Amino acid sequence: MRWLLLALAACLDNRELSSNQDPFCPAGWKRDFSQPGECAPPLGYTALAYAEIGGSGAYGFVRSAPQFQACSATPGAYCPTHFVGNADLVAYRDSDVTETSIHPDAHPLITVGINGAGVYKVRLDPGEYRLTGTDPVDGTRFWSGHLTVVSQSLAACVIDVYPP
Repeated sequence: MRWLLLALAACLDNRELSSNQDPFCPAGWKRDFSQPGECAPPLGYTALAYAEIGGSGAYGFVRSAPQFQACSATPGAYCPTHFVGNADLVAYRDSDVTETSIHPDAHPLITVGINGAGVYKVRLDPGEYRLTGTDPVDGTRFWSGHLTVVSQSLAACVIDVYPP
């Protein structure tokens, strides 16, 4: 029953935000400067994601915002953003990646889909990881920073893509 209430709260929260959706955040998420990527998931999202993946892991979104750093300095300015969706996200051990190069003997640990809104969630054991994928719109390869997953917890990981 508790999960049903959380799901209902998340649905209500999404409906309420739709008219005031910040284009810098995925659909249903709201702008919150204290959160990773300056966006907070809908109410109850992390509890539902944790239950769905069955333990520790990561969640977040992949955003392509080449002009954001320049235009975000101007309060109220519109910063064109698109979310990298309908793509695969691949997790590697952090030790298998140097900068943006995957070591020749490395093997992907898991591949998950990024939904059409650019949001993903992935089950990962505790450890250090790097996430990567390719933007299907322009072919830009993207990388997460160093991601630490701890036991029985979800790590928030926002990936910003800055195409050339």
